[in-house]
Amino acid sequence: MKLILASKSPRRHQLLKKLLIDIDYPVKDFEIIVPDIDETSLPDEEPKDCAVRLAKEKALSINNDSTIARQHDSTLIITADTIVVLNGKIYSKPTDEQDAIRMLEELNGKTHQVITGFCLLNSSIDPSTHRPLDPIHDFDSSLVTFRNLKKDEIEAFVATKIPMDKAGAYAVQEDTHKFIEQIDGSYTNVMGFPTEKIASILQSFI
Repeated sequence: MKLILASKSPRRHQLLKKLLIDIDYPVKDFEIIVPDIDETSLPDEEPKDCAVRLAKEKALSINNDSTIARQHDSTLIITADTIVVLNGKIYSKPTDEQDAIRMLEELNGKTHQVITGFCLLNSSIDPSTHRPLDPIHDFDSSLVTFRNLKKDEIEAFVATKIPMDKAGAYAVQEDTHKFIEQIDGSYTNVMGFPTEKIASILQSFI
């Protein structure tokens, strides 16, 4: 089976590579294709529904547009989308440095939710129905508590440019691990790729 990871995130690349080894998956290599979709949340959309919808749209966009998926009898496309949520408000990627500072100041000293929606789409045709197989999708959620940060800490971090392509303007594996007081739930989910849940689904394809 051909594997495609639809993400430009180095963190997801590393986590999937390690996961394939850990579960002794028969395929260890994968192609990386970056999806191009509108990641704007819909009006009144629940955060978990938003994350799952975006993950599904990424998978479908690759399956529909990629010649790679059609060059193999069986291709598994894996996607994920991570959002940060505080009091029902979705924090996606900051638009500029001021936006990143605003996000971190709002998360400062509070507990927020990190939700990663993911999708695994098998491009094979179901022999019984002669139709494409339905994508498998789910989500994971973790709680992250920030310690009380000083303004100069936030500004110094934003100046590194690290937050600019991160949901909520931070990444747990970067210097912001110093910002975090506590994580309740999956650490890899906070990284943007909940390996515990994805592993069980991947094993069903072996």
